[in-house]
Amino acid sequence: MKPKLVLALLASALIPAWAQAQKSFSNPVGANITVADAGTCSTTGSFLWQQLPNNAGTTTINLAGTFSATVTVRESNNGGGAWTTATTLSAAGTSTFSTNGFTDICADVTAYTSGTVQVSISTGLQQVQSVVSGVGGSGSSPGVFSNTQYNSAPLGWSLNGCSPSAEYQLNYGAGLFSTDTISACVNVPFGANVQQVNAISAWATSAAQGGVNIANTVAGFFAGRNKATQSQVWALNPLITDFQSSSQISGHTMTGIELDVNVFGAPAFVQSWVMNLGGSGSVPLGTKLYNTANFNNTWRATYGFYQGRGTVNGVGLYLGSDGNLGGSFPSQSIVQESTNASTNAIPTTSRGIDFNGNLFESQGVGTTRTLTGLLNSLIPQASAVPSVS
Repeated sequence: MKPKLVLALLASALIPAWAQAQKSFSNPVGANITVADAGTCSTTGSFLWQQLPNNAGTTTINLAGTFSATVTVRESNNGGGAWTTATTLSAAGTSTFSTNGFTDICADVTAYTSGTVQVSISTGLQQVQSVVSGVGGSGSSPGVFSNTQYNSAPLGWSLNGCSPSAEYQLNYGAGLFSTDTISACVNVPFGANVQQVNAISAWATSAAQGGVNIANTVAGFFAGRNKATQSQVWALNPLITDFQSSSQISGHTMTGIELDVNVFGAPAFVQSWVMNLGGSGSVPLGTKLYNTANFNNTWRATYGFYQGRGTVNGVGLYLGSDGNLGGSFPSQSIVQESTNASTNAIPTTSRGIDFNGNLFESQGVGTTRTLTGLLNSLIPQASAVPSVS
């Protein structure tokens, strides 16, 4: 390679990308401005707007050239939905701004007389100790917990211009903000053909001879703890959505949670979805282990619970006894609810099997019928149903 070409390539890597568009994720980014903005970071050619990295720390704005103009520096914490004025500049020089917690910064020429305003924006990232060769990294911050701005993570990653704050407000609405400890955001471009894209990935393997509380290996562990009366805590709260800010899309697929269990050996047992109950507190009436709800009644699923063909070799639904070991208890019941349009009454139908194998039915309040022997007439092969220990 010729020496002049090498020098040209090195120089291009060290100078900012001079923006053709006025809104950019490039860092650094620059533009030559020769016109005044008629609005707020809106008139073409009158401003330079940088969409800040997720872990932005300090942003430097440099003005150069010979000009007569006023540059208003604006900051936004909601993707440019609203702006606050940081300062105004009218001479060549360098100014720095703390941009942690902000999503965007804009150098806006609000008054222009003559010359060329050469603007460059460069943002430094917050530094956290890296994890290298098994040496742990850590960081500490008091955090910001007011609903006035997006409070960015001290540790975060953004790929291909993805903005965590913009995604949060797109899903939950303008004026609502989050405080993140760790965040990751990826925007998959059109035409991508990589097999899988993960905003966060974790892999764990184990060769330990485990036992009770010994070498329990977990790829992803999340724990929440309530510390005050009326506090609200979720250990895990995933969301899948297809909401668009303009026209909606079609023909795509959506999966909230997928649990894949691949068995190639001979495990002692296999469980796909487990809920273990523990603690010693007072459980409120109406506690649900599995619950589906319709918040706005705009659409309804075809199936509430669907057991695919050929997925079970035996019992599709097993209900144990309605009590602990050491006594005779009927099975846990199945309750079906209906409503009465005129009185809004809610009669219920509950069916279960008692400890003698009889199917009983309860309708409404105070009405109970026992259908003795109906089990064998309905399910003649009931004796062949495998037992579950």
